[in-house]
Amino acid sequence: MLVLLMGIAGLLAVAYYRHQRLADETTDLRRNLTQQQGQIKTLQERLQDCDTNSSEAPVDTSWGYVPKADSLDVLRQVSWTMQ
Repeated sequence: MLVLLMGIAGLLAVAYYRHQRLADETTDLRRNLTQQQGQIKTLQERLQDCDTNSSEAPVDTSWGYVPKADSLDVLRQVSWTMQ
């Protein structure tokens, strides 16, 4: 009978420790979720602050970019250099 009571007590102790561990993990997950929600909110605010409505991209002159000319401009330049 004593062995049976000790076995039951052992099983109860294991169940209690498992319950405590799961409760601790749940608390940690909730804390992490709250932190991530805060980060998401911060990133959303930063995204709203960005000026993404610009219709024209800036011209990159670092690679010798020449703005696109229409065909009449090209013909004028070619005919001028041939003279």
